[in-house]
Formats: sequence, structure tokens, C-alpha cells
Amino acid sequence: MGRTAKARRELLELIRLQEQGKHLAHPIAAVYAGLGDYKQAFHWLDVAYKARDGSLILLKTDPTLDPLRDDPRFAALLRKMKLS
Repeated sequence: MGRTAKARRELLELIRLQEQGKHLAHPIAAVYAGLGDYKQAFHWLDVAYKARDGSLILLKTDPTLDPLRDDPRFAALLRKMKLS
């Protein structure tokens, strides 16, 4: 929505907090999806999946992930989580 610089600053902060032990992979993926960087978005969704992040239960309905829904990797993740 035109606030790319702000989103990138917030992304750096989320990644810093993730490195400190916070579980923020899902929000990081959402920011990357909003920025159109789908490769990184799926990387962070995979990080969340491997960490058994409970927020992924919202994967099917999270509107921040809408840009990813048509990607075959999204359907594969839903199947892997038994949410398809």
C-alpha cells in the first residue's frame, strides 16, 4: 500500500526479535507476502511450520497471506498441515 520503506523497517525489527527467541515467523512471512517477496514468505512459513507455531492454525483464513493463495506451495503447506 505504498509504505514499503516502513514495512522493511518493521520487517528488520521482527527478524531481530525472532533471532532473540520470539516466535514471529508467521508475521514475518505476512510482511514478505505484502512486499511481494513470495520466496521469503514461504521460507518463513516453513520456519513457522518447523517450529510448530500455533498461529499457523489460521493459515486458511489469514488475509495477510492472500497474495500466496494461488501459489502451489501454499496448497502444499495446507496439505502438509492437514488443513486442505
